[in-house]
Amino acid sequence: MSEASKIKSKYQTVEESASRLSHKRQKNETPYSDLSEVAIERQTPLPRPRATPGIRGTVIYLCTIIILSTLLSYQALFPRQKLPDVPTGREFGGCGNSVASARALGCRFEPMSWQWVPEACYYAELIESFKKTTEWRFYHSYTLDPADEIDSAEILAGDHEVVYTADKYHLVHCTYQWLKLHQAWVKKRPIDDTAISLGHSHHCERNVLNPYTGELGAGNCTADGVCVTRLRASFGVCGYY
Repeated sequence: MSEASKIKSKYQTVEESASRLSHKRQKNETPYSDLSEVAIERQTPLPRPRATPGIRGTVIYLCTIIILSTLLSYQALFPRQKLPDVPTGREFGGCGNSVASARALGCRFEPMSWQWVPEACYYAELIESFKKTTEWRFYHSYTLDPADEIDSAEILAGDHEVVYTADKYHLVHCTYQWLKLHQAWVKKRPIDDTAISLGHSHHCERNVLNPYTGELGAGNCTADGVCVTRLRASFGVCGYY
């Protein structure tokens, strides 16, 4: 065989081997286009379940009901007094000028201030707390004679316009009035015209400080050294300030 024939034979052998190898690779490997589709399928996230309009609307409705119920319950438990645009101090009226007129007008007797006030200015809890501060006794006479003592039920009912008692009442009475004034301010409540009066606060000031200033003198005292206070009922007016 000539040299040219040998070279041609070797070239054909190499070409056949390359053709068989290429064919084998095409059988065993995934085409490029197929790999791209696989990659796309793997990267695409699964669709999330979406709430139907009916379920979404029900949830919103229930949440709205819960919020409104909570707000209404709060307002019912903690009501706020609605203040008038221009306070007059007489929004709840007065109690007349006698025990009979006060009762007819629906007023209540306030033993710690010794006055009749409209219901709106009757601070029940504060009154109860001060009634317990000491043992109270009231009398028809300044001598504080036990024979002249008045029944406590008559006192609490406000049956007597004028009574006498130990001077300690004045200190407790003044403290009560100041606390009532403070509560009215903080809680925006109506208050009677006596508790709000600056003149009454000066009156209390002189009585509370009298043991130190002597401005009012010794006062009326019994033979036992118990000083006496005379109480005369007043008839208040109630409103905002």
